Amino acid sequence: MPHFLWGMVYNREVLIMTLKDQIAADVQTVFLNTDEFAEKIIYNGKSIAGLVFRGDAPGKGNVLTTDGQSDQCILRVAIDDVPSPKVGDRVTDETGKKWIVKMILSSGAGMHRLACVGTGTMSPWVQRNG
Repeated sequence: MPHFLWGMVYNREVLIMTLKDQIAADVQTVFLNTDEFAEKIIYNGKSIAGLVFRGDAPGKGNVLTTDGQSDQCILRVAIDDVPSPKVGDRVTDETGKKWIVKMILSSGAGMHRLACVGTGTMSPWVQRNG
């Protein structure tokens, strides 16, 4: 049974909901609402809502690239939409940009947080000659 911070009457019992429980309850209606914060994305061929935080990795030796600059994004998706994300999963955002999941950063409060790198950019796992 979830804990609640403020009172809510349910079958004449008062439950106390934590902020974490409230966030999980609001995943689809607030955070992944495409009329508010989210955008439609294609995740492994399935159309879902996601939060895409785009950026780049300018520093040498960072998490997603070994040198140069790499397109990267942090993607948040509902656990209900993507129960088991995997490294290598494919994503297309609403601009048509294609991404590959490189790390599962966290899971909780109804969402996964995934680190992605843009396709066509250098991967630290690609061997180069010379």
